[in-house]
Amino acid sequence: FRRERKTTAAASTLRLSQVKPLYHTTEQTFAAIESFLDQEGTPPHDVYLCSAQSAPEKWLAKHPQVTWLQLRADQSKNGKAATLALGSRYWSGDIFVITDADMWAFPGYLRAVLAEFEDPEVGVVTCLYRSTPPRPGDWCHLLESLCILDFSASVMVARRTEGITFALGSTMAIRRQTLERIGGFEALAPYLADDYQLGHRAHQAGWKVRLANTVLETEPPRGRLGKALSHQYRWLVTSRVSRPGGHLAFVITQGFLWATLLILAKPTLGVPALAAWCALRVVCGLNTHRDLGGPAGGAWQVLFLPWKDAIYLGLWVASLWGRTVRWGDREITIDSEGRI
Repeated sequence: FRRERKTTAAASTLRLSQVKPLYHTTEQTFAAIESFLDQEGTPPHDVYLCSAQSAPEKWLAKHPQVTWLQLRADQSKNGKAATLALGSRYWSGDIFVITDADMWAFPGYLRAVLAEFEDPEVGVVTCLYRSTPPRPGDWCHLLESLCILDFSASVMVARRTEGITFALGSTMAIRRQTLERIGGFEALAPYLADDYQLGHRAHQAGWKVRLANTVLETEPPRGRLGKALSHQYRWLVTSRVSRPGGHLAFVITQGFLWATLLILAKPTLGVPALAAWCALRVVCGLNTHRDLGGPAGGAWQVLFLPWKDAIYLGLWVASLWGRTVRWGDREITIDSEGRI
């Protein structure tokens, strides 16, 4: 995953704006936003926060580069995409770097994203992310963290085998002309997976989608395990309607399932096979954790990857027929194309 890419003079002249859609705001939200504002080595640029809430005047006074856009978007579809559709009328620059509000950036983030646009055929840049280390006993955080770990590994596999043809909500950096070519966020608002649609449509329109050489961090919300199960079920249903082939192929990679079936058929072979699979999962998990730059103190969580596999297999089976999911406090039904 790691590679070096220097920002060329042509890339450094591109004017960019940072954009964040906000739903709920807390002190942690503003602390996360500030990690994106303190990025050395990038030219002065505008920052737009798009929210239905009123502007926090005291906080904005400390950050004059930030413009707060109070927008009343239609929430009956994808509220995030609808809010961005309204906000895009006001954004400046050639490149919009759109990131989820719960993401934290490390030094060099913007430089890494901007460097990918040195290729004029690149229309969208996205990046991987990792979870903060879960606390022992917080099963909700642990499951979310392990799912993020495996998801990042699957994105790296996709880049190696078929190339990146989608974007992640962690970063949706897009050229203005690319966004206009795909119909803007107005065209994405009917869909649940706006991030996937943005990258996929750009790819279909002939633009390259790149994975930036940087990683963001997020802290999943704490709560009961059921909250994480609901979130991951929504993600699997979205995956099924967005990438049905990949969703069906998921079961092929589930060594936990095949080893368990082998135990039922022939225990003398099945038990060693299951033990070998669990050991392999832990080793691969450690490798992914290291590649994402995860702290050493959080490596213990990979011991629970077989537990995650068992839970995820059940969610995958349920997602084969499901069409109704929960998104925040909303219950949403989607069609076979992923539209709300």
